[in-house]
Amino acid sequence: SWNFAHANKMRFGKYYAKLIMSYDNGTRQIPVVAVLSFWVVPWELLGLIAFIVLLFIGLVIGVIYLVLRLRKLKRQTKLRHG
Repeated sequence: SWNFAHANKMRFGKYYAKLIMSYDNGTRQIPVVAVLSFWVVPWELLGLIAFIVLLFIGLVIGVIYLVLRLRKLKRQTKLRHG
């Protein structure tokens, strides 16, 4: 569940993790460095936004459809009674 109290802690974007370590091969210390990049995406928030946008688009299309249908019905009524 989404908790808006934690919204200020939400992270988004590309991050890098860097590992620096060493190991002993028996004669000396061998340094190892690795870098990994990854994306952090708040999927719940993006899903909610996508749902709201799709709902809005659906409502707009529905209203346009109803308006066009009512206009057509008015024209047909005028032609019959005309």
